[in-house]
Amino acid sequence: KTLQFRQAWQLTTGAGITVAVIDTGVSPNERLGEVVDGGDFVDNDSALVDCDGHGTLVAGLIAGRPGPDSFAGLAPDAQVLSIRQTAGNQGNLESLAHAIDKALAEGARVINISLTSCAPAGTMPQGAKEVTDSVVRAEAAGAVVVAAAGNTGGSCHEGSVAWPAVLPEVIAVSAVQFDSAGQAQPADYAITGQWVDITAPGGPVLGPDPRTPAGLIDRHVFGSGEGTRAQHIAGTSFAAPTVSGTAALLLARNPELSPAQVRDIILNSASPISSELGLGRGIVAPYDALIWTTVDTAAQHDVKPAA
Repeated sequence: KTLQFRQAWQLTTGAGITVAVIDTGVSPNERLGEVVDGGDFVDNDSALVDCDGHGTLVAGLIAGRPGPDSFAGLAPDAQVLSIRQTAGNQGNLESLAHAIDKALAEGARVINISLTSCAPAGTMPQGAKEVTDSVVRAEAAGAVVVAAAGNTGGSCHEGSVAWPAVLPEVIAVSAVQFDSAGQAQPADYAITGQWVDITAPGGPVLGPDPRTPAGLIDRHVFGSGEGTRAQHIAGTSFAAPTVSGTAALLLARNPELSPAQVRDIILNSASPISSELGLGRGIVAPYDALIWTTVDTAAQHDVKPAA
């Protein structure tokens, strides 16, 4: 089943909703419209500089404008607020907490965090209290927080948990792929677990090129000359924006929804998969989420926070 997000545009395109992208920065690109500079917690400079390309791709998946090709984001009329919180080895949970607070101050209704700090289950990494407090403030302010579940490698081992994704107020997103029989499976790189809430495709990704004002990229290029090699772009970082874009569509359709209601709708409308996969409730389904909210909020359905 496809995401069917273009079908969702019959109902809303995300206009009026600000989505904070807390990441490596977002470079200007005409496929993103006007990006708001929300501040730089790395160099105290500009959040409209993205030397890595990561944040620009994330923003494109959320709010990329359609063009003469196949590329578009889920909520193409949403406003991107770029907050640069990481670059190289810089950035931690304490600075992430400050970035979340800045997103709230700038009026974000959705906060996408395609960054992770992995820790063994049951442990509290440095900065956990600060980021927990900021996420609780986001909940109270009416902002939906979405975070990647993380990729294997480095400190992220299978069985570990990712912060802030593990927090109950955050929608934790892992990545799914499909085998030759069309059956859903965790992506080869994806962290899974019972704390994961939902999943989405994590790539290969096509999105705005941070080096040009109008181009698109679909792979990283390494080396030069005969040693040049290209690698497709994929990861749970690029699954989370699909959920953030869905949240933006829901809030544009009904701005009165609380974060708990948005979580409930997204999880309950997901395309079901086996609970044994550690991918949460299923694969995010943007159009189905909008239909769900149209029916249930009209009836004043009593939704509850996701567990």
